[in-house]
Amino acid sequence: MIDPAIITTGLSAISGSIDILKKLREMAKSSGPEMQEQIADLLDQLITVKINQSELLDKFRDMGAELERLKSFEEEKTRYQLTEVSDGVVVYQIKEDARKGEPDHWLCANCFEEKVKAFLLKSHNGTGSSTYMCNKCKTNIIVRYDDPAPKRAAGVRNRRFV
Repeated sequence: MIDPAIITTGLSAISGSIDILKKLREMAKSSGPEMQEQIADLLDQLITVKINQSELLDKFRDMGAELERLKSFEEEKTRYQLTEVSDGVVVYQIKEDARKGEPDHWLCANCFEEKVKAFLLKSHNGTGSSTYMCNKCKTNIIVRYDDPAPKRAAGVRNRRFV
């Protein structure tokens, strides 16, 4: 990762350059109009460079924040396993040994693949099934209690959240 001190130093150097050009401009007042025009052009170019560098610094900060979010998600991702909860219906379920006092819960597989942690919330209880909705992308999944779901991970069961 780039050290923010380097960027700050670069901005300070540009500010110092602008100060020098301002002094040159003052000195050029005693010289001809051609010299004054050249110094004014240099000053305009330097100001443009400073603005561009400031925009790049903002982008750098945004990318750093996104990188931290992705690193955090990758760590969080290890706490979940892809689980088939009904025939052809998969969710990410928190691993038993990774709960840290949290209740058992499911995450939306679609959102999880987009590196977003989105809970599946029960939205409807039917006869022999329940519907869960993602609180982020609004995807609905139906879990049938009589479905054998043969590929289900060990310890996962069809359940009723009442």
